[in-house]
Amino acid sequence: MDRSDVKVENEVMEYIAEARSFLPGLPEDMSFVWDINLIIPGNGSGGTLLEPTILGIGYNPDFKDKNLQTKNLRATILHECFHSVQGWSDKNPTLIPETLLEDGVLEGAATVFEREKGGTSPLWSMYEDDKTMQKWLKEILDQKYNPNSDQYNVYKFGEINGTKWMLYKLGTWIIDKVLARNSNLIIEDLANKNPKELLVLAGV
Repeated sequence: MDRSDVKVENEVMEYIAEARSFLPGLPEDMSFVWDINLIIPGNGSGGTLLEPTILGIGYNPDFKDKNLQTKNLRATILHECFHSVQGWSDKNPTLIPETLLEDGVLEGAATVFEREKGGTSPLWSMYEDDKTMQKWLKEILDQKYNPNSDQYNVYKFGEINGTKWMLYKLGTWIIDKVLARNSNLIIEDLANKNPKELLVLAGV
């Protein structure tokens, strides 16, 4: 992307400021860098949290549906800012999951925040019925967290038995359980809870 596109850069900073209005714990010195490799096909954008205060943002300037792209860009930034408050970044995290399930729970919380505050319905949030989700839960329950393994990438970003983004969907299902069982909590509150606490609150 051409870094001279000041309009989009300003939008990114506006969305970071908006995320801070929901998440008071978001650091004041958040910044971002462009990375075309982060673009999610069909979304026109994508992202990751590179460092505790640095977002990596993918943006396709040639994406046709600008309204959809803007909505997805905003949701992406909300998602990654949620991770910042959680303390979970690609480098120098203050929180590291111990299992695949804990990874899924952290992603699920950020996905529910993205869905609720961003007003989107990301494909990685669309899980199956409870019976199916319980089966998925059993499948990964005792699997260790190893982000360098092929297995990790398949469960998180690839396809398992015809299901893509399995960890995201499982985590979203668990976080929806947390909120359904604990009416005193809202999604913003969950940014300050570790995955073990969230699993207890979900009762799964």
